[in-house]
Amino acid sequence: MLRMSATLALLFLDAPLAQPPIEDDYLWLQRINGKQALHWVKAQNQRTVETFRRHPAFKATRKQLLSIYNSQHNIAAPTLRADHVYNLWKDSAHAWGLWRRCTLASYLTNEPAWETVLDIDALSAIEDTNWVYRGAKFLYPDFSRCLISLSRGGADASQIREFDLKSKSFFFTDPLRQAALAHLAEGVQERGRSPWEVERTSTIAEPSTGRYTSW
Repeated sequence: MLRMSATLALLFLDAPLAQPPIEDDYLWLQRINGKQALHWVKAQNQRTVETFRRHPAFKATRKQLLSIYNSQHNIAAPTLRADHVYNLWKDSAHAWGLWRRCTLASYLTNEPAWETVLDIDALSAIEDTNWVYRGAKFLYPDFSRCLISLSRGGADASQIREFDLKSKSFFFTDPLRQAALAHLAEGVQERGRSPWEVERTSTIAEPSTGRYTSW
């Protein structure tokens, strides 16, 4: 009887103690698109801007930085695909970016002949959404198509659209998700699906399974 009592006492000591519920007055901030959260963020941004504006060096620093960011002499960072060089260009006229390309031979000259592939600013205006270009994955080996990732306002999740580089048009759109999507061959894709869409198998909102999709 004494041994049993000792065993029960040990089990009782090992058992986790019940914790009182934690009260968080800021849970509403987790609703990133909620009206209250957006209003709070806007107010904090306004406070920050006002603090910066009061600094005596604000105007001169802002002018200097804008001249650097919008300079036509900035290096066009290259992404080489087949015989073309791709680049996302931003300046005062293209705040969200101009996705463009030229031949490798042209890129090596002093004045490359750029060809617009996708105007992100124009797309944002048409769809009334501030799209942020997140990159493109090309179909190998002819690079005739690509999967373009567009983020709404710079959010983590991206909308993935298939793009025809010959006609410069979209013809497939994957819903907004936090997942990976890659071409395997024409008409076949490999998708890393988010556990939020399927059975949750990981503790973070990242792709946890691989799926093949065809159309």
